[in-house]
Amino acid sequence: MTAGRPTADEERHTDLVSDSARSGLPLSRQALLDRTRKAALWTAFALALVLLALDRYAAWAHRPGAESTRVVLYTTAWCGYCAALRQQFAAANIEFTEYDVEKSLSGQMGFWALRGRGVPVSVVGPDVIYGYREEALEASLAKLGHVTDLVTLGPPGGP
Repeated sequence: MTAGRPTADEERHTDLVSDSARSGLPLSRQALLDRTRKAALWTAFALALVLLALDRYAAWAHRPGAESTRVVLYTTAWCGYCAALRQQFAAANIEFTEYDVEKSLSGQMGFWALRGRGVPVSVVGPDVIYGYREEALEASLAKLGHVTDLVTLGPPGGP
């Protein structure tokens, strides 16, 4: 210190000591906390990137394109409407792919990508139908060339 003024090194030391005094932690512990926070932030960032990648993959793999001709059902084992839909499609000789959203990772990802909130979710060609809606299903199936009357094939929980 010359003429009552601290040097640059003394000012830096005073700043570090005052930062340490403010937090009430020794310098080494403060540095450890800073390092831990930085590691946690990078971990959260990496996790967010992985989740974004999974979401984009699910959207690419499960959302139907404009020219799609596939029939896909997202169901559960305990759902009566799902069982009825399965039986009606089988009776009408409609080929379909089924994913159980509780047992299959692909099913869960597809359900997520389609923003499903309940089962069944049906993808008929380019159309996504939420719930058991016979008229919407029949219209979408007709666009694909399947002529069927789901009502006459039997209602859910029928006789």
